[in-house]
Amino acid sequence: MSETNPSLEVLATRGTSLPEYKARLSRYFAVASGGHVEFRSAADPGNLPQFIKLVGDIAIWTPFDVFASAFLKRIAEKAADVTWDVFKNKLSKADRNAQAFVEVVSVLIDASADMQRGVAIVGLNYPHSYWGTVLVIRDQHPEEIAKSVCLFIENVKEIDKVVHDAIEAGSRTHGYVHVEFDTDAHCHVHWIDQDFNIQKRELS
Repeated sequence: MSETNPSLEVLATRGTSLPEYKARLSRYFAVASGGHVEFRSAADPGNLPQFIKLVGDIAIWTPFDVFASAFLKRIAEKAADVTWDVFKNKLSKADRNAQAFVEVVSVLIDASADMQRGVAIVGLNYPHSYWGTVLVIRDQHPEEIAKSVCLFIENVKEIDKVVHDAIEAGSRTHGYVHVEFDTDAHCHVHWIDQDFNIQKRELS
């Protein structure tokens, strides 16, 4: 990570400890002016999901690739010490990139624990600065959140290329570009285009 902190947008629904999360992340990133979002439903105000969303340029995510790959390797090896707490403690006194990676994952884990029926979202601020290209993490187990973030980071260069190539070829997006991983950790990217057709790409 460069001496100039890269920009990360942090957005969350009301009820999350957003100022705390922003303060933690601001040690490593220039936290952009995202804020609280409040959804209202006259029928059932408590039935709407909460979320926390961290999105930024690809330069946010690529420095974390080595740490993401290391965690995924430990999972693949079925290592006994594969818990997130053990892994983050090993990185806690490493370099600044390692510490920033730990903070990103830890904020998502902590926010997920605070929310009811909440989701954690990570992504790129492209092709639209608000909607972006995102992975929605619905599991609230710390190891599963960490695994999902690591899968996104490990594939982010290819994800970015797939979306850029599609946009340059003339495709336009309505809403989010969604990133998903199947049970074999294969990456799938899909969006609704300007003709309201669903576009799908599978990363090799």
